Amino acid sequence: MWQTRAVLSLLRDDVAELRRPPDDVVDEPFPTALRRAARRAKLAILVDWTAIAALLVASDAGGPALTLGHRVETLLTLGLLAIAVHSGFRLGQLQKYRAVARAGRGLLERDPEASRAAPPG
Repeated sequence: MWQTRAVLSLLRDDVAELRRPPDDVVDEPFPTALRRAARRAKLAILVDWTAIAALLVASDAGGPALTLGHRVETLLTLGLLAIAVHSGFRLGQLQKYRAVARAGRGLLERDPEASRAAPPG
């Protein structure tokens, strides 16, 4: 038997891996939780790209940007790479949230009864 609310709960908890609110807080609806998580991911991406731009501007403009050698250049290169990896992770996470949102919308279109109630906690 098809249980839309159970599938939405699995999408939220296991696929999107959204944080669960504390027991004393009312559980927020599925689309709202995804929007908030996507907003956090976009903010982290913006901060990462701003940090990359700031580090590139602050680096020595005369030499290559990503080099290994002297201590300062090595630290700059490793810092840039770490920030870029984090940004890539958050971009992938944002894409996952969008896919989960599409799947959730599809489920809610099939079963309008489930859209009236929030998924079970």
